[in-house]
Amino acid sequence: MKEDHYLSRLLSNDLSEEEKQALGKDIDWQMFEKIKEHSAQLSVLQREPGNMLQTVLAAPKKKSLFQKHSFQWIAAAAMLLLFTGIGFLFLKDSKTSIYAARGTEKAFLLPDGSQVSLNSDSEINFDKSDWKENRTLSLTGEAYFKVVKGSKFSVITPNGMVQVLGTQFNVRSRSKRMDVACYEGKVRVSEKNKEEIVTPGKIVTINKGSWLVNKVNVSQPEWTANQIVFRADLFNEVTAELERKYNVTIKANKVHTNKEYTGTVPADNLDIALQIIEETFNLKRTQLANGSYELMNK
Repeated sequence: MKEDHYLSRLLSNDLSEEEKQALGKDIDWQMFEKIKEHSAQLSVLQREPGNMLQTVLAAPKKKSLFQKHSFQWIAAAAMLLLFTGIGFLFLKDSKTSIYAARGTEKAFLLPDGSQVSLNSDSEINFDKSDWKENRTLSLTGEAYFKVVKGSKFSVITPNGMVQVLGTQFNVRSRSKRMDVACYEGKVRVSEKNKEEIVTPGKIVTINKGSWLVNKVNVSQPEWTANQIVFRADLFNEVTAELERKYNVTIKANKVHTNKEYTGTVPADNLDIALQIIEETFNLKRTQLANGSYELMNK
């Protein structure tokens, strides 16, 4: 216990020289000095944690490489989505579709100033974003074109393609038949591996693979002057055209005929148009309660 007392005073530097001499050889002074030395180091270590914490808190923060790269990827993905969305909206807005409903007609200008008259139940689609370099449109139905001079002008239909540089022409594509009439300039009509150059005053008809060229004696399509012209049209083709033009329903389930009709009917008087059809095909009509008509054999 005495040594413990002196050890405590030695570590605190509170032991006098007289006391050290009094202890004499009973104490291992070398061991006391080592204990004192290690005790001092321990004291320093006990005080370091606070200093270490301050040092760590004061040190500049380094950004995580993973976090930095993650942010860059997120930013890049966001920009990609943004530009993709803008591009999609731009492309979507550049696509133009114009439709003339049954019983109506539409007249409009294309981006280059070319004039289009769209007949009943007909539709045109084109891309206005590159129209100057690519004057191409698709047509379902019938349309009359007055094309200004410029690059090649193409009309694509389910039954063939029409190409011009600058001219006036009419295209009618219904079912499996296409009629192309030229009123000014020249028109190239192609279907599969065959093509025909149509000059003013001529009309070419493509019907189920067969080609037929006839003359036209007018300066513009008859339908633009409220007339419907049929050229060797079957009965069901005639009634279908009347339904489109007048926006009516014509039932003829009991009529079976392969007779063709070539002639003209008015496009603004349904009663007279039906009278002509009755006399031509030897039929009689009945007006139904819902406003539709039924044709039957006499």
